[in-house]
Amino acid sequence: MAERNLKITWKAEAETLLRRRGNYTLARIHEEFERDPNKEAVAFDKVRNCFVTPVADHRYSVVWRLFPERNEAEVSAVVPTRFVDGGDTQALKERVKDVVLQETGGKLMLDT
Repeated sequence: MAERNLKITWKAEAETLLRRRGNYTLARIHEEFERDPNKEAVAFDKVRNCFVTPVADHRYSVVWRLFPERNEAEVSAVVPTRFVDGGDTQALKERVKDVVLQETGGKLMLDT
């Protein structure tokens, strides 16, 4: 999936969602995700390299896109949701999009 030393970029929307959860949660999620974005990552849009990675004891999901040519991961959102990788990527994609819409009050739509 991604190379070592992957550059992580957190979009403003993702940071805003994280700040709602408090500084401890923000720091923990940043640290855990940046340590290994691929850990338990599930591709929900393989064509566009879009993934969701569970963090914080699976209480939150980091939604991100890999740009392999730049060796960069761009985080779009962090939402409080659990997911189970049951192989139905379309259902996962729809669930993630719905949770992001709900958490942002309709202000952020994933471009996936």
